[in-house]
Amino acid sequence: MFLYRLAAALGVVDVATMAAELTPEQVDGWMAYDAAEPLGCRGLVSQLATFLGMFAASHGVEVTPGEHLPGVQLEREQTEAEQRANARRIAEGV
Repeated sequence: MFLYRLAAALGVVDVATMAAELTPEQVDGWMAYDAAEPLGCRGLVSQLATFLGMFAASHGVEVTPGEHLPGVQLEREQTEAEQRANARRIAEGV
C-alpha cells in the first residue's frame, strides 16, 4: 500500500513501473520521509487529528487520535518486510 500512496503523492499512474525504477535505498528513503511527514490523505488526516486534539485539549476535553474523526480508519502500518514483498509483487506484475 505504501507504493500506491507514494505514487498518488507524486502523480504517478503506473505503480509497477515506478516500483521497478526505485532502488531499495530510495524506497527506504521515501518510507523514512513518510514516517516523518505522512504522504497524501494520511498526512492530512494526521494533521487534522492533531489540530482537533489540541483544540479539544484547549477546552479541557481529552480525546484519543481517531476518536474525533468518525468514519476514518487509521490504517495499520505495514512492516518493512510487507512493504518490500508488495514492491516485488508490483514490480513483477504478480
